Amino acid sequence: MITISPGHWKPGTGAVGLIDEVTEARRVVDQILGKLREMGLRVHHVQDNTSKSQAENLRYLINAHNKTTRMLDVSVHFNAVSGTHTRAIGTEVLYKNAAVQPLAARLSKAIANAAGFPDRGAKKRNDLAFLNGTEEAAVLIEVCFVNSTVDVARYKQHFETICGAISATLAQHVRPAVNPFSSPALYGRVEKLFQNKSYVKTLLERGVSQGLFSVLWQEKFKNDTLSLTDFCGLCVLLQEERE
Repeated sequence: MITISPGHWKPGTGAVGLIDEVTEARRVVDQILGKLREMGLRVHHVQDNTSKSQAENLRYLINAHNKTTRMLDVSVHFNAVSGTHTRAIGTEVLYKNAAVQPLAARLSKAIANAAGFPDRGAKKRNDLAFLNGTEEAAVLIEVCFVNSTVDVARYKQHFETICGAISATLAQHVRPAVNPFSSPALYGRVEKLFQNKSYVKTLLERGVSQGLFSVLWQEKFKNDTLSLTDFCGLCVLLQEERE
């Protein structure tokens, strides 16, 4: 559903101030990945550790994103201005495709509310390689400014809350709060089982060993491409075999 990457390719290649953009962007992405996967969402992780230049890095990230199957591309960055500032500067989210402007605005507001940042809002940009090159709708998150003492202090204090706010907003976008079952309680129980990765792994192993499932389902599970609908269908096949 989502492909997400931290910007740039190694510490020191992005904005550097009171904190390092690349180091912190990777921390944020790692947290978001964990939270989205706990929600049962399929997320692809892209990270560049090999490039030697900005041009090479941008090609790497864009190509890697475009190789995945997803409905949204997300890039995480930190912003900077010249000098060091003792005032809060804030957060903003960049976009190009008008269809994701509401998402960009919600993300910016959610991050601002989570940390007490000024909300600089959604900003349309037509000059950024990532937004121009990715083939699906994309947003580029600028969490805060690395050279604002207030921004950095609030970021460090509210790190978990910021990551939670980003994750919840992304999850709501790709999986609206619509219950596909007639019973909310049933949906909750099924989703809880689906989020139990050891349970799903055991179920798949049982199905493959009995010749009911192809090993491709195990590959989908390993690659985080097994959906909740897939899981429900496989459970039905196992039950059918028992009868």
